[in-house]
Amino acid sequence: MSRYYLFLPFSITLLFPYLATADNSPRIYALIIANNYSLENSVPALRYADDDGVRYFELFSVYADKVAFFSVLDEDTQRIHRKIAAEAQPPTLEAIRTKLRSIFNEIRSDKAAGKDTVFYFISVSYTHLRAHETSLHLVCRLLLE
Repeated sequence: MSRYYLFLPFSITLLFPYLATADNSPRIYALIIANNYSLENSVPALRYADDDGVRYFELFSVYADKVAFFSVLDEDTQRIHRKIAAEAQPPTLEAIRTKLRSIFNEIRSDKAAGKDTVFYFISVSYTHLRAHETSLHLVCRLLLE
């Protein structure tokens, strides 16, 4: 009998990828911004924001249906992650706004089709949130400014 209890967790582990892709699972979207530099010249550059962004990109690329990655990777990170460096887009305001509009349009389409959705916004940088803002406020402000 104890062999069945040992086999059950193993079976569930094998079946998990199939369960996660069931028709009722939500569509997952992620937008990642990783920037080592501040808009203010007096603020020193970060050293690992781009590396952290790469790690988030790798993680969400496994689980999300759509992932957008905005970063200019430093030389070391580009050398180590050539493929991701080629996929990353410079984090310009216009590029981020365009991608957010595209993602939000897809989410609206998914909702209209009765699909659940999840949107992740990941910012690894000097975020410049105003005192009362959350990251969702920042996304909305980027769209509206």
